[in-house]
Amino acid sequence: MSSSSSSKQGSDDSYSSSACLSKGITDLETVFSDIKPILQDDGPSPVCAIAYPPDFEEAMNYFRAVLLAQEYSSRALDLTSICLKFNPANYTIWHFRRECLKALSTSPDKISIDKDLVEKDLEFSAKIGGSNPKNYQIWYHRRALLESILEGKLSDNLQVLVEDLKERIFDVTRKELMYVSIILNEDAKNYHVSRITDIN
Repeated sequence: MSSSSSSKQGSDDSYSSSACLSKGITDLETVFSDIKPILQDDGPSPVCAIAYPPDFEEAMNYFRAVLLAQEYSSRALDLTSICLKFNPANYTIWHFRRECLKALSTSPDKISIDKDLVEKDLEFSAKIGGSNPKNYQIWYHRRALLESILEGKLSDNLQVLVEDLKERIFDVTRKELMYVSIILNEDAKNYHVSRITDIN
């Protein structure tokens, strides 16, 4: 699969949804064999070059490539998981991850994200943010996921939602409010958390 043919595409039968993670960080070269990594350019004479860990540098080099190619595939989604484990405060990676989730969803408009994907990503972001509950980028991501399914329920012309699907969506929001309550009980001054309750 070439990067050009995969641009803006969510379906990718060549790679499982856990391709990168199951193969490990050292196998990115194989998983992305059709893509040329883009190295970080700090200019000819960087004042203070940061010594990134080799695995992080490799993952980001491939991330820049899929970002440029606008490849919203399963392997690109898994790549964001790897990058975020190194740096969970990178807004660009979180945004790109949401674009992957939209592309991989069954919604014909590719605007809303499937409820199952939302649930899995809420779990993922909770694990990533466990050691840093005041990570604004993570809380913004969680809010965006919830907004996606809440807006998606009105995406069809009749704006009608099957009762079963409505209950599943409410179930997700109830779980999120419970999670928010737990975090606020640990730190009532975590203002990043309180922003998620502002969803209209």
